[in-house]
Amino acid sequence: MRISFLTTLFCMVLVSLATSQNRWMYPFQPGTEAWKKMSLQERREAQQIPAEILKNMPTEMVFQAWQDLPGRLEILAFNSIQQGFDFTVKTYNVLQELLAREDIGQVVLNHYLKMKVDNLNQKTSDKAKGEFITDFGFIEFLLSQPLVLNSLSENDKKRLIKETIKRLEDKASLPQDLKRDAFWEESGLILSARILRNLKNQKLLQVIEENKMLKESLDIGEIRSESVYNEIYNNVMDYYNNNHLK
Repeated sequence: MRISFLTTLFCMVLVSLATSQNRWMYPFQPGTEAWKKMSLQERREAQQIPAEILKNMPTEMVFQAWQDLPGRLEILAFNSIQQGFDFTVKTYNVLQELLAREDIGQVVLNHYLKMKVDNLNQKTSDKAKGEFITDFGFIEFLLSQPLVLNSLSENDKKRLIKETIKRLEDKASLPQDLKRDAFWEESGLILSARILRNLKNQKLLQVIEENKMLKESLDIGEIRSESVYNEIYNNVMDYYNNNHLK
């Protein structure tokens, strides 16, 4: 009860500051003494944004609050990325609110279009590089969610495939020591294939029907065999080349 009361009080104090900065400030941060003393449940409670505030936040601010959410990393603690993502949806109200916004697709797409793979070269520490890779992959995975894709127009989905392929090529051109993260390599490919599935691309739908491992990969958000990786890649590139997206 003590933690819950302090959390509520601190949140109230931070409301005007967060609004003026167009950014929600979570009252407790990982690594602090207060954070260390809290149980897992107390930490999760401290990351809930008061409903009356959350509802009045612009979508861009809600999106930023999700990016700043410490518990977002719980996605990586499950058997698959999709399972972890679904858990964070159930656990944190900021993600529930974000997915409920009608303009979520446009907001996240606009952010993604500004992201550059080669910015990784500007990161000087392994920690900073790891955070950049994780953030990049999380954005691509958020974009691949049905609710997000369904909020985009067909033209926006095609543009997203084009931009995702460009970033896949940029990732492939990086030095080998910067390409060691499997999620970094796969997130864009999963996004592209999920867009094609959303667009009801008949060729890919046929492959999904015939290849259970490929279907599972798209469902869980992870590619666990080289043959499935190649199958998905070939289908995505076939669409990219034949629909004049270059």
